[in-house]
Amino acid sequence: MQPFQVLNLLILILLTSLVEAHLEAYYGKPQCPVICGDVQITYPFGFGRNCSANEWYTLDCNSSPPYPSSFTNKPYLSAFNNAEVLYMDVSTITINMSMISANCENPVQDINHVLITSHGKSPFRFSGSRNRLVFKGCGSASIMENGSIVTGCSTTCGKDTVSDVNDCFGVGCCQTTIPHGLSSFTFNLTGLERQNQDGACGSAFLVDTNFAGSFSSKSFAEDHFVPISLSWNETFHENSTRCNETCGNVSIPSPFGIKRDCSDGNWFNIDCNSSTPYLSAFDNMEVLSVSLEKNTITVNVPMISDCKNPIQTNSLFLTGSPFGTSGSDNMFVVEGCGSAAIMVENGTIVGGCSTTCSNDTNSESYRNGCFGKGCCQTTIPYDLESFTLNLTGLERDDGNGSCGSAFLVDKNSFNQGRFSRQVVPITLSWTYNNTSSSFYRPDVSTECLSCEQDGGICFPDRYTTSGMSCHFRGSRNKSLGVILGASLTLGLLILMVISYALYNIIKKISAKRRKQRILGRGGQGTVYKGMLANGRIVAIKKSKVVDESQLEQFINEVVILSQVNHRNVVKLLGCCLETEVPLLVSEFISNGTLYDFLQDETNEFPISLNMRLQIATEVAGALSYLHSATFIPIYHRDIKTTNILLDEKYRARVSDFGISRFVSIDQTHLTTLVKGTFGYLDPEYFQSSQFTEKSDVYSFGVVLLELMTREKPISLTRFGENRSLATYFMVSMEEGRVMSIFDAIVVKEGSRNELLAIANLAMRCLNLNGKNRPTMKEVAIELEGVRLSHVPTTI
Repeated sequence: MQPFQVLNLLILILLTSLVEAHLEAYYGKPQCPVICGDVQITYPFGFGRNCSANEWYTLDCNSSPPYPSSFTNKPYLSAFNNAEVLYMDVSTITINMSMISANCENPVQDINHVLITSHGKSPFRFSGSRNRLVFKGCGSASIMENGSIVTGCSTTCGKDTVSDVNDCFGVGCCQTTIPHGLSSFTFNLTGLERQNQDGACGSAFLVDTNFAGSFSSKSFAEDHFVPISLSWNETFHENSTRCNETCGNVSIPSPFGIKRDCSDGNWFNIDCNSSTPYLSAFDNMEVLSVSLEKNTITVNVPMISDCKNPIQTNSLFLTGSPFGTSGSDNMFVVEGCGSAAIMVENGTIVGGCSTTCSNDTNSESYRNGCFGKGCCQTTIPYDLESFTLNLTGLERDDGNGSCGSAFLVDKNSFNQGRFSRQVVPITLSWTYNNTSSSFYRPDVSTECLSCEQDGGICFPDRYTTSGMSCHFRGSRNKSLGVILGASLTLGLLILMVISYALYNIIKKISAKRRKQRILGRGGQGTVYKGMLANGRIVAIKKSKVVDESQLEQFINEVVILSQVNHRNVVKLLGCCLETEVPLLVSEFISNGTLYDFLQDETNEFPISLNMRLQIATEVAGALSYLHSATFIPIYHRDIKTTNILLDEKYRARVSDFGISRFVSIDQTHLTTLVKGTFGYLDPEYFQSSQFTEKSDVYSFGVVLLELMTREKPISLTRFGENRSLATYFMVSMEEGRVMSIFDAIVVKEGSRNELLAIANLAMRCLNLNGKNRPTMKEVAIELEGVRLSHVPTTI
């Protein structure tokens, strides 16, 4: 056997043993069964009251009645009349429920009491990411909440009856997403023309389409049961009458406890002194809040480092404990003039930033815009357990006579100024340890096993479908450059020294620039084509700086791109901010903009429907990543075809983040000056100045229309309201002539079902009420479904 074969075999054996070790003990409480039939059980669910969190999560494992000896055991959820459990993970449970439906005999159906049982109001909600509204019939179906329509779809009727829920795109059958968090709603059917071809009455129902593949709509009607996924409120805890649940104004839920026998081990012991709670395991750090929703605890710690004490080693040592500093809730901040600070873990730089000051700089005044002038901030790694801070380069005080400082801090507390100069609040996340007598592990799922097999670390994340997110230690070492107010993510570069090597290369390129090297011009600057010393072709963006606000926009783009690593987002290679005009260096994308590609009538080959769907899916996936998979959600705010580039294989790359913004996880919108491009601008944002993730969805809807029609977002050949492509499309939909505005190649290559599915999706993206638009993740999933079902035309 060759050496490399032996190595591969050893790796395979090691991975297999790791997976088996994980599978042995990660789901429930010790001594509690974790499997019933083919279903694996995760806490808070369990068999019997002693193995579950409370009565809502109690399961029975029985054989199917009335033939107990003939059937395999299956799990049943006691709270819902022993509904059969089909599947569960850390955030959802899928059960067989009685069909929740309306039909043409009962076109209006209230669904207000389904999730309320004898136990009272349940913690469950209909999962918005897993379930779909399906309408089979001729007409329209909608879901109303508190009198307002929140989603819906409509059909046309052809000769053939659609019976498969997975082939349901507008002809005799339609489906659409539902909002997150629904617990009660009303079905409303309208415009019912006639019965279906099979003589059955039209009906609307909720169903988990992931499980619908093994069912036909006929079997649904016969069985009156459908698979439905429920999410639950993670703030459950096991009440105990002998345990105090508050100390002062702070709630103390399990696994924390004030008495030793009320907590899940020494790590979670809380001392309550004079109505102030302290975490006793860490020298009695004051506890400010506990969140079971996010598995976090916020505590006060001493100010970590300042210019009087610039080097502080292991100021917070969490190694060996179930705690870690929360990467999503904390940030690293440096305040002062000419300050530079780095965060080092085990000899490797894992973060840092630096500041500059003008004569009138006051670091306090930059608290809400801490991006380089007198104050800078950056994200921290998710798995940070111990670290060293090093603060250097102070020129003077910050203008108030106060000394510069570097510290970790909870983001919300920092933005609201809720801390003193002696102590700062930081947020710790925790993970349950299955070796403890009563710990459980909510952090292991199929996704987590895959994550850990790939070398990543899995963390609870309630904002993802799985309830977990995967982070890689190496991912913080992929960006080049030193950035003012942004994170330093390459251990080979020292934060306090501007990258003069990169700067000198850029100077040489600058001297050779000619007009023919211009790739494009934008709101923040001009983009040139250049070559580095190693022969690599790059794009160099030269800022069009005439005032401070434009400099901030340019730096903002650097900050955003330094946090992003996605195959469909342009990669940042480096930057230089010490030149007269700032420069940004990114990878060169060879095939120009999507706008030019679509509008070029001299293309050597036609743009197939399959290529358009691939580009749309890639852009949707990139936006979904920005909205929900980055450390801090990012709103692009200027999605348009000129900001989408195509590489040598015509894969999409999202670019131009000059007016993009980070948004705190607990924020729902940004209130800003209206910026963007007419034709793509969300009307709701234009009227309210409040930008949400759904504003990006609206802009993407226009991009999707451009792909399918090859029309411009604002036309000079159409008149009145029809100048806008979005309005022109919606009018065409209302008048039933949408096929007439699609590009001829699209109509030729696509089936009517496919084109109606695309049109319905675009219509939902362009809904004037942002709350009724789908998320970018839902858009990406639907587009991928259409793309996979499409059979490309063979020439």
